[in-house]
Amino acid sequence: ATIIIFVDFFLAFGLPSYPPKEIVKPFKVVDYISEQPGVFRVMPLMHDYDIKNPSVMDTRTFLRPESSMLYNIMTPEGYRSLWLDRYADVIGLLTGEPSHSLRVRVGEFDKNKIDDKIVDLLNVKYIVTSAGSGLNEGYTLVYKDEIHKLFENEDVLPRVFLVHNVKMAKQKNQILYLLKSDIDYSSVVLLEDEDVGLIPVKREEPDKESKVLINKYEPNYIQVSVENPKDGFLVFLDCYHPGWKSTVDGRHSKIYKANYVFRAVKVPEGRHVIEFSYRPNSLKLGFLVSFAFLFSGLAACFFLREKV
Repeated sequence: ATIIIFVDFFLAFGLPSYPPKEIVKPFKVVDYISEQPGVFRVMPLMHDYDIKNPSVMDTRTFLRPESSMLYNIMTPEGYRSLWLDRYADVIGLLTGEPSHSLRVRVGEFDKNKIDDKIVDLLNVKYIVTSAGSGLNEGYTLVYKDEIHKLFENEDVLPRVFLVHNVKMAKQKNQILYLLKSDIDYSSVVLLEDEDVGLIPVKREEPDKESKVLINKYEPNYIQVSVENPKDGFLVFLDCYHPGWKSTVDGRHSKIYKANYVFRAVKVPEGRHVIEFSYRPNSLKLGFLVSFAFLFSGLAACFFLREKV
């Protein structure tokens, strides 16, 4: 164990480190995206390219899950190519492919196949294409260089927002059908839990009086301030997982499974601070096991020393 620790220290501190731009090729479009405010996702599209004007996107070296982390850009497929089953179902709706074929590989996004409604739901604010490509209505060209074009999604849903209307559904096929329907998910949340405490209403108009601000967004901790004109739900377009915990003004609050794979927290009328923190039970179990082994090791050393 001691040898392993010293090897880890050597690998961590003994080897030279290099800035990301010396490991992965820098792109002008990345600099532009990095300057944009807010929390959002970026989707790269695959195309057939002109041989005279090749693009690195053709070989999928730009914004892959492995490289998106180096560029510090969030993409729909995330930092890894292994997804939750439910998220694979949503990506299947996006690409029009069977979800079972997506669970162990990176999604390939084709401009002729992507579903615009799911693009909005996935908080995809920008789409990167090759310099010679275009997109349909609803996407505005905001940047262009000799290699890439960047389009802004005019209908993107924010990463976090308030809604005051609820629809209920429990069956998987029904939920996936509703996700692609004409429901306006900027004002309606789809829940599977019956214990929501709100009566569904027919009006589906966005509530312009609501105010939402992301104060802090980290991998394991998020803080959001809201000003809510009436009781509703804060919808967060990050994946639901039982390891996430939430509080409203410091008090524990249940996280609901929203829109099949995302999160929602009930928020009363008024100004509030909502916090999300990732504290899975497996982490607690790992600490307990580690301390148990450490204690056992110290006890064994003490025992053997007494023997000698």
